[in-house]
Amino acid sequence: MKTIELSLSAPSLQEILAIARKETLLLRTESGEEFFLGTADELRSEAALLSHNSEFMRFLDERFAEKATITLEELETEAS
Repeated sequence: MKTIELSLSAPSLQEILAIARKETLLLRTESGEEFFLGTADELRSEAALLSHNSEFMRFLDERFAEKATITLEELETEAS
């Protein structure tokens, strides 16, 4: 997998797709957001392999257990 730091270079979409045809990409924005890009066939294979990886599945369980949003009332309570 190749990582492209978009804060350091700004390849065109065509350039990104040309690389993604050959290898999976991790695109990282200046703010730190990460995007995963690969061919659909490659992603299917990767998903199948990862579904049998207990460490990765534990990581996903922990990640999705995190509370992604809070209610307005919770925000107000935290702010006071």
